Amino acid sequence: MLAAFASRDNVLRQFEKLSRHHHEIGHGCVCGKRRCEVLAIVDVDWINDHIRRLHDREAM
Repeated sequence: MLAAFASRDNVLRQFEKLSRHHHEIGHGCVCGKRRCEVLAIVDVDWINDHIRRLHDREAM
């Protein structure tokens, strides 16, 4: 069970790294693409909520 939690946290950290390089600006993604496929994946609320909870757990 602990291995599953560790794997989930590792995946969330990778999503966080991707979101640093792919976030929305006024006319598309910061990477320069208007229809960035990565942005469509990493810029969803439930992933951002999980990343936020990961940071909260690590801050304790």
